[in-house]
Order: sequence, then C-alpha cells, then structure tokens
Amino acid sequence: MKFWDWNHIKAEEVTSSQWRKSLEGDNLAVSMVELLEGATTPAESRETEQVILVLQGALRVRVRHEEVTLRASQMLSVPPRGEYSCLALESSSFVTVSTPAAASGAGAEESPASAASNFLDDASVHYDPDQYLWAV
Repeated sequence: MKFWDWNHIKAEEVTSSQWRKSLEGDNLAVSMVELLEGATTPAESRETEQVILVLQGALRVRVRHEEVTLRASQMLSVPPRGEYSCLALESSSFVTVSTPAAASGAGAEESPASAASNFLDDASVHYDPDQYLWAV
C-alpha cells in the first residue's frame, strides 16, 4: 500500500496559467491539473486509456474531432491513442488517471504489442463452439 498527500506534492508550473502535480504508482499515473480561465493544454495522446475527472470549474475537452464540456463531478474517458486537448471555460481543477507506459529493461512488463500478440495467439480466447455446426 502507498499513501500520498496532494498537499505535500510540489506543483510544477507548466505555463503561467497551468500547474500540475503528478505521481506514479506501480500501475497508475495520476495528475492534478489547475488551469486559469481561458488556458489551454497542448494536444497530446497516450498509448493507454485515460480518464479526466473535473473537481471544479468547467472544461471543454476535444478528443479527436469531438468536443464535450465537463463540469464539477463529471468524468470523461479518452481512448488509447486518442489525441485530446482542454480549454478552461472558467478556472478549473481536474484529475487525470492513466496506466503508465510499459517499463523498459530487465524485468519489464510485456509491451502492449507483445500483450496483443499473446492475446491473438491464445486459442481459448477465440474458441467458438458454433464453428463446428456448419455440417448440421
């Protein structure tokens, strides 16, 4: 078990209108972001799914070519490799949670490509008993 206190994590000034506190656990990466009204985040994309939970304020989030407005207590799931950006419609704070990128080097977890390959090779996942009914 790990314990963190956001009050003791130093905020990084990303721009003059954006601050971020970040931490990474064994299987999750979490950031708390604060944006002043009118501030935007640059478009970015992750290899894994990410969720955005608005704590206060209002954000317009653009994912690929779709837009949604999120307010306090609303959450959005951004699909893997889904390019997204945010615009603060009013001063806002929100939390993002995602799975960190696969580690590299000795003892590293398997890469997403390797995991996909193992999934495709696993016959038990793809077994379909109806495939044998063609002669009935």
